[in-house]
Amino acid sequence: MNNTVSRLINNKTSLEITNNTIDYIEENINLEPLKAINKKKIKPSENPLIGVIDLEVYTHTITGKGKVYAAGLYTWKCTKPTTFYLERNINSDEVVIKLINEMFETKYNNTTFYCHNLGKYDIYFILRTILIYNESKMGKVNPYIVMDPISRDGVALKLVIQKVYDVTERKPKKWVKKQQKILTNINKKTPRITKKTKKITIMDSYAILPEGLKKLSLKYGV
Repeated sequence: MNNTVSRLINNKTSLEITNNTIDYIEENINLEPLKAINKKKIKPSENPLIGVIDLEVYTHTITGKGKVYAAGLYTWKCTKPTTFYLERNINSDEVVIKLINEMFETKYNNTTFYCHNLGKYDIYFILRTILIYNESKMGKVNPYIVMDPISRDGVALKLVIQKVYDVTERKPKKWVKKQQKILTNINKKTPRITKKTKKITIMDSYAILPEGLKKLSLKYGV
């Protein structure tokens, strides 16, 4: 006997319930895409090692909790913003992890990322996702290390995240024949694996520009 029952809530949330247990949830949500900026209208910053990140969040219909559905970053090294979206096979936490991993890419070395209202909003989603990842099988092998945030009046202004990576170095192997006093360089290169700690820095731009993004865009014409 099939004990599965389907329910539709508010014409946008579908549930499948089997033996009083929810087996499947599907929500139809109209989400706003991250909008690309017009790079031609903006003059490059004097410091090219500055980037921005942003998280877009919606409220889950059933749990009432915020879920990240989109994340993105942009620097002057990019031709367009790099974005990640919630998909059928990518959940909310994975969207945030993809963003963090992107910031650790070599091309962003020494880049400081700014996030508007980091300390009062985005940091909660970032830290929650890191805690969940570090408890996973992969995270226990190579976790993210979160340094103590720099705060003011209980609000985080700066967040530093570290991670250890394996780096392959290749150097020529040298042999010294003492008897003949000949130094022989062998062309073959022997790889050596070393550990390297990389870090990313995220600052709260609201501490510098304490206004909403809409007001700032109108004030600065962007």
